[in-house]
Order: sequence, then structure tokens, then C-alpha cells
Amino acid sequence: MKDNKNTGFVFSIDKITQFCKANVRYVSAGVLTAALVLVLSVSACNDKNDGGTSGNQGSQQQEQQEKENNQNDTEPAKDLASDNSQEEVSSPEITELLSTYYNSYAAGDLDKLSGLTKYLSDMEKDYINMMNEHVESYNNVSCVVEKGRTEDEYIVSVAYDMKFAGVEDALPGMNMFYVQTNKKGELYINNRYSSFNREMGEQKTKKKILTLIEAFESSEKVDKIRTEIQAEYDKIIEGNDELQKKVNDVAEAISKWKETYTAPAEEPKQEEPEQAPEEPKQEEPEQTPEEPEEENSDNEGSEDGESSGINYVPEGKVLTANNGYNVRASMSETAELVGTTAVGDSITVILSYAEGWTKVEWNGVTGYIRTDLLLNN
Repeated sequence: MKDNKNTGFVFSIDKITQFCKANVRYVSAGVLTAALVLVLSVSACNDKNDGGTSGNQGSQQQEQQEKENNQNDTEPAKDLASDNSQEEVSSPEITELLSTYYNSYAAGDLDKLSGLTKYLSDMEKDYINMMNEHVESYNNVSCVVEKGRTEDEYIVSVAYDMKFAGVEDALPGMNMFYVQTNKKGELYINNRYSSFNREMGEQKTKKKILTLIEAFESSEKVDKIRTEIQAEYDKIIEGNDELQKKVNDVAEAISKWKETYTAPAEEPKQEEPEQAPEEPKQEEPEQTPEEPEEENSDNEGSEDGESSGINYVPEGKVLTANNGYNVRASMSETAELVGTTAVGDSITVILSYAEGWTKVEWNGVTGYIRTDLLLNN
């Protein structure tokens, strides 16, 4: 292997371009690390394995060389999962899910991705749009699957070949996912445990799941796949000036995206109707001087007094969203945002509470929406 200065792996956003150019082979596709580094070969877990002292790096390179000497040929990315241990879970459905995910990722199809995942953040969506300009396709997707926290949850290591736009050769890559099953028995990718969010820390995660993922990342089977991908990557990139230039261009694009990205407004305007309904409260003048009336006016005033006695939505009622409503993890506007409904989404009412919130099921997840918004729906 060529000289590679990845001692420490202390990521700095401001040094992304320099890092990518000097350490191209140690970054993997589709993953945004704390330095917003595009992953081109080895997944973010390689940071952990190679992130110690320079002495450790030397022994690891020697060990890798021994492994390479014991192999007659390096297998392509699509065959990497063929000879791992019997602990693996055979799941064509998971492979299909991840293949569809990568096809949608390369196409920048955010609607499709939102249907395959949960908790896909606005920042990651913007990153995907940017990457769509540089990546043409992901091919030869293969998966190594292990059981996750429960019987219907899975840790998935994915190998693939990534083809850049305008360049003939593809580069092998690797990534890690956490797949779960919703109440309908359908598989989905939990993007709270995507490499993007695990590095950026945008959304809260559960320590137990993170521990399982980290253990899988450092397992012998994943390390074997990583080594094979690394060897294949080195073989392809060596002497390929056109491909190397493209890698550098993508690194520059990520750096520029980082500098110009602006987060969207936190709350949609339709979430703030509290002040508008104050005039129609003639039916209950006795409450006029009370400050706490804010919660009740949300539910009563918007119906022009016609439903002043109704401050709940019937249990089991199925609504079709005619606006974008924030779904919260608990009954508070400062609670964690589970997601935002789209027009036409189906919302099933579980129970309305006196606090002015209604528990709902939406897109396979449970959360809370303000009752007044549902009454006006």
C-alpha cells in the first residue's frame, strides 16, 4: 500500500479537502463524518480501527499485507459477503431494501428514500441532493446481516461499487445500517443510526443499539470484508489519474456544501395559530382575562364557536393530512421532533389528552400532534 497519513483520524471540518486528498482510500461512500468526509472505500468504523497511534497503524498494515499475500485474487464487492460465518442472517428482503435505498440515493429521490427510512433529517436530505450531482450509480450491492437488539431488528454491513458521473471505473465501498420492522411487518432503515447521524449527532440515539453496531463494525467478519475492499480499492485507484481527480473534486464539493448549508426554519407557520383565534371567544367571556386560555383557544376558537365544547378527536378516527403537522415524541412543542406529515398522509388517532395534544400513529410510528391542528384538519 502507498504511504497514508491517517494517524489519529482527528476529523476537522475546516480541513476536509486536505484530509480527503491525503487519505482518499480511508474514506467510504455515502457517509458524512464529523469532517463531512465522503466515504469512498472503508466505512466510518475504519476510523476506530486505524485511529490509534502510528505504531498501531504499522502493525495493521503488516497484518493486512499478510492477508493479501494469502489471497490469489481480490474478489469484487458483490462477492464479499459469500464466505462469512454462520452467525449471519440470510435475508433477501434486506438486500432488496438496501439495493432500492442506494438506487434512490444515487437518483436523489428523496420521496422514495423517505418511504424506505425513518428519521431522515433535512440536513442529510440536502447532502444527498448535493451528492446526486457527482454519483451516477451504486452497483453490486451485497449485505452481511446480524440480529440487532430484538428478533426483528438487524445490523447490516453493505458492500457496493460506486460509479461517479463522467468516470468509467467504479470504486468499491462499504457502509453500515440499522434495519427495523414496523407494526405492519415492513422493513425500514432507521436513519438515526446512519453513519451520517452517528458522526454528526443531529438526532438522539440509544446507547445499546450503538454498542451493538460498534461491536459488529469491529468484528472479525467485517474486518475481513473491509480488508478485501481496501485491496480492491487500491488496485483500482493506483495510477488512475482521472478517477483520483474525481475523488478530489467530490471532496471539494463536500467542503463547499458544508460552508454554504443553511438549516431550514425549525417550525412551519401553520404550527403557530395561537394568537389568531382570540376574537371568536364570545361564547365563553368568563375566560377572557385568563392567561392560560391559550391552550383552550387553540382548540375552540378556530371553529368560529361552532364546536366550542369539543377539544378532542374521536379515538380510532383516521384523518388525511391537509397540511404539514409536526409529530412530537411527547406532549410538548419543545419535545423531540419525530417527523412532519405531508399533505395526503394518513393519521390514525389513538387518544386525545386534556393537555391539548393527541396521540397518533403516522407512517408506522407513534407520536403526538396538537389537538387543535387535527380539529382544523
